[in-house]
Amino acid sequence: MRQPPVGKSRRPGLVLAGVILLAVFGCLWIVLEESGGDVGVTTERAAPAADDGEPALPDPLSLPVPSSPPVEVRAQRLEPEADSAAAPPPVAEPAGQPAPPPCALVVRVVFDDAWRTPAAGAWIDVGRMRDVPGAYDGSARVFERHQADDAGRLELATSCEPTSVSAWLEDEASKTSYFDLVDGRAHEVELVLGPCLRVEGRVVDVVTQRPIAGAQVRIPTFNAGDHAVTDDNGRYSYLRYPATENHGRSMQALAEGYGIAQRTIMLKTDGAWEVRGLDDFEAALEGATPPVLLDFELLPQIIYSGRVVDTAGRPVVGAAINARGYYATGAGVFSPDTAAADTDTDGSFHLAGLRADTAHTLWIRAPAFGTAQRHSFPATRTSGDLGVIVLHAASRLACTLTDPEGLPAEGFTVALHGSVPDPPLVPERSDLPGSIFAPYALEDEWVTDAMGSVRFEDLPADDYVIKVHSDRRGGNGTYVEEEVRLGRGEQRQVQLWLPADTVNLRGVVTCEGQRVPGAEVRAGTSHRAIGPVLTDASGAFCIAGQSPDDGSLLEVNWTDSSTGRRWQASLEVEALTSVTVELQPVDEQG
Repeated sequence: MRQPPVGKSRRPGLVLAGVILLAVFGCLWIVLEESGGDVGVTTERAAPAADDGEPALPDPLSLPVPSSPPVEVRAQRLEPEADSAAAPPPVAEPAGQPAPPPCALVVRVVFDDAWRTPAAGAWIDVGRMRDVPGAYDGSARVFERHQADDAGRLELATSCEPTSVSAWLEDEASKTSYFDLVDGRAHEVELVLGPCLRVEGRVVDVVTQRPIAGAQVRIPTFNAGDHAVTDDNGRYSYLRYPATENHGRSMQALAEGYGIAQRTIMLKTDGAWEVRGLDDFEAALEGATPPVLLDFELLPQIIYSGRVVDTAGRPVVGAAINARGYYATGAGVFSPDTAAADTDTDGSFHLAGLRADTAHTLWIRAPAFGTAQRHSFPATRTSGDLGVIVLHAASRLACTLTDPEGLPAEGFTVALHGSVPDPPLVPERSDLPGSIFAPYALEDEWVTDAMGSVRFEDLPADDYVIKVHSDRRGGNGTYVEEEVRLGRGEQRQVQLWLPADTVNLRGVVTCEGQRVPGAEVRAGTSHRAIGPVLTDASGAFCIAGQSPDDGSLLEVNWTDSSTGRRWQASLEVEALTSVTVELQPVDEQG
């Protein structure tokens, strides 16, 4: 029998098959590693139905799809074999928008004495004005409560937003401090606790006169996070009504199942107090010594309900419902009555907590749809069914603003004003006790970016007026005014031109040859003063709405946070659109 040659395999086909299998498994492993083990993922989502007889929206702007019906996902994951080596690392989720840099807030609470003794353990209410999609005015005040340490200090890393801070402890409270937090900069504030008055009274049902237990009594314009709660007899005692200065402040009472009530307290120079009447026919309540006696009568609430659908009859999930009305809080004085809710998975909503004697306007907003409005008038009822509300395809408006030199006009405010809707028949004034009705137009505004552009999303079909004016404090007049009509689902691009007598005044602020970020720049002209604006990270600034025919006096102030030294400069500018300002040290003794 013939023997195989030495060093050669008896079965060369087995070696070749093994090599092929290793290559196949290697390729499969590489595919799994790159895909994170996910294959065969498909998504399906129904597009919103277009309005009857209307063209589909063009692709370039690609309106987002409403939230209903929900996304249907079918996925299959190939897992590695049990005896394989370490599993491939999971695929990282795509990164979202970068979070804004945190701001450092340092609060120190002291007593009003000669030593400024620290108020250990004082309660500190931090309020922030945050953007809230779908809110009536686009924002809402959000409160957080913190407690100072033994040194009366609070160090807080927070987001950069318009902020209010107030403090209280037992029967003392501070004034409220308002400021804007700036990216990457620490803000320090000292709150001084001062004497307060005691306000006490009862909260009852206006119809039955029975006491309301668990009602909250608070001051919305002072320590708004602080409140008192009524006992089983409807009685409350609020210990921290500020008594450090002569003023008038409002107090509110709220309870589940009732609308809001508000009364105004006036303090006089001699220490006496006065509670104003709700109208010209109600006498004021006065007293010479504390406590301030203040009772509240709460009206039953009205609950608005309805269902929001698109033009195909499908429910719109997560639509924002906002209501606003006004009720009397004094002779000729009216305060807002507001509430908000979102639609559920069926598109239904229930809006509670509003006064049953007040007329309201309701806004219904959802992404990719135009805003809808509804008007409701009270009839001493406790429920209001608005039925089915149909949202139509949204319109969009993009505006580009150019200066007289043909360059993008940055820093101007472009305001969009819709037409005031015609309300249904308004009942007689006697049928609206304590309330007024005013129809509202949809209004929005944005500041032009570096390209001179702004965009308005999710607009209803309407006739609009576009107005352009300076975004800087003290600016007067309107530079551009133009009318535009938008149909359902229409998308419009508008080119706007500034008049020949408006320019942007640009410049750079330096200190000892180095550019200075965060410096305050003001511009004074013959007919207005504008500012302040802050220089950016490169020390540059831009003030919109200057006239080349008028001279401007630039005033710049800056404090070096590392040394505490102050710098400033004043410079007359004539017919210039670009300037460099060199700061000089301030003579502290002078």
